[in-house]
Amino acid sequence: MNYLYLLLTVLVGIALPFQVAMNGQVRDALGHPLWGAVANFVVGLLLLLVLATALRVPLPSNMMLTKPPLWAWCGGLIGVMFVMSAILAGPKIGSAIFFALIIAGQLFASLALDHFGVLGFPHNPLNFWRIIGALMLIGGAVLVVNN
Repeated sequence: MNYLYLLLTVLVGIALPFQVAMNGQVRDALGHPLWGAVANFVVGLLLLLVLATALRVPLPSNMMLTKPPLWAWCGGLIGVMFVMSAILAGPKIGSAIFFALIIAGQLFASLALDHFGVLGFPHNPLNFWRIIGALMLIGGAVLVVNN
């Protein structure tokens, strides 16, 4: 297991509640949640373009653009769903409740994806310990939401 990937994942997890707060501030300043989301994606796009240019990453060819299945291009739509839900719900329900529910949803979907080994994930079937771990995380989410 590459511990750098684990550390990176934890750091991104730490950053996400800050993103919700930042996006809420931008939403308020721009007057509408959609403009807050647009600002989020424009800033992200600009950073990605700067990184791709600085690292001299070659543009993909037309043939490369046709390789992924059509459904794979919908990942950006899910990004919009996350940002919009964070902008709308995060400031109303609070960061801890928002992320407890996000993690609960992610956990259910992830267990199913792993169990069936679909969408490019390795087959990792449900077992007693994974179910216990999931129930403990869901129990924690319930405690955060009901507290």
